[in-house]
Amino acid sequence: MAADKRPRIFEAYAFQDLPIEKLTLKKPNLVTKSVFYIPELKDSVRTAPFVNLTPTKGQWLRVCFDVDPDHVSTLTDDKGIPQCFKLIFDVDGEQEMFMNDLDKKLRELFAPKEGVDWFPLLLERAEHASSFGLKVSTRNTCIKIHDGTKLIEGKGWDFIKDFPFQNAKAKVAFAPARVWEKNGKAGVALEATMLVLQAGEFRAKMEDCFGLEDL
Repeated sequence: MAADKRPRIFEAYAFQDLPIEKLTLKKPNLVTKSVFYIPELKDSVRTAPFVNLTPTKGQWLRVCFDVDPDHVSTLTDDKGIPQCFKLIFDVDGEQEMFMNDLDKKLRELFAPKEGVDWFPLLLERAEHASSFGLKVSTRNTCIKIHDGTKLIEGKGWDFIKDFPFQNAKAKVAFAPARVWEKNGKAGVALEATMLVLQAGEFRAKMEDCFGLEDL
């Protein structure tokens, strides 16, 4: 009988339930020029550490910034179309504590050498919520848009390029895809596995009132 080559499907852990103490780092199977390791859960049926950061109904994160179509990604296809982009999310409370615990554990496992600067998962700002960045793949991330009544699923840059990201609401599931080191820096790369977006409030824009004749 031929081996089953279908990809294994793992359920995401609610962030409160991820057994962080079971995380370990694995070297990639292929030899690569860059230094990185893949996080896994040891002694667990679900070895892939998929995390649902918004498991509660009605619980959303805020997208901090819009996506600049001219500076979306350095990874494009042969036609120059972006294959991924980065979103920044606000996070606080239990989710902020979880992200700090995840960062601390992966840093301990990686044990960066002296002189290597560790980039923490969270950007902490005084008197503001912390924030973190997440890579979204236009091919591999399951992306859905909630228009207020139904969920619309799609793939590719054309599906998502016109969405108003700034101040949008998001439900997010992700994986710590790898722990990397390059040029004296190290950190954790997070990749979105599932993303639901709902447009937020639009900021009022002023009509242009200074034409040539007004100068």
